[in-house]
Amino acid sequence: MAKIIKKIPACKVFDLPVGNYKAALTQTKPMTKQTRRGPQDWVRLVFEVEIPGMEDQIPCAGRNFLLDLSPGADLRNFLEVWLGSDFFKANSNRDLDFDTLLNKDGDIVLSHYQGDEYDKPLVIVDNMFPAGSLKLKEQKPKSVAPSVILFA
Repeated sequence: MAKIIKKIPACKVFDLPVGNYKAALTQTKPMTKQTRRGPQDWVRLVFEVEIPGMEDQIPCAGRNFLLDLSPGADLRNFLEVWLGSDFFKANSNRDLDFDTLLNKDGDIVLSHYQGDEYDKPLVIVDNMFPAGSLKLKEQKPKSVAPSVILFA
């Protein structure tokens, strides 16, 4: 009888440690939120994050933004730090296709918010910087078990 072997795919996890890590934008998701003034267009940016020790999982972090690229808007400020202010000068008065940002890498800053209503801390994407801008969190050296020496 033949063995049946099938690899179990890695799971996405959003429970990540605080720190600076390499990341890449892997998903953009449009959303509509209802407000007292009517519907608003929002976008969710999801990043895959390279976290030492989590190689068997797909560490992800996301952040939601009001879909507003006006100067001073939260989304524009976030993108300017990551893409540079020259990006907006060079593309002034043009459409931004968010798909063009997919797989673009950078250095992500993650922090936590611990509220009473949460069992685990909420992971916050504080910022995204150009790749190589930050000192990244490195993997902690694995402790080496002491050797066992048997005497006869």
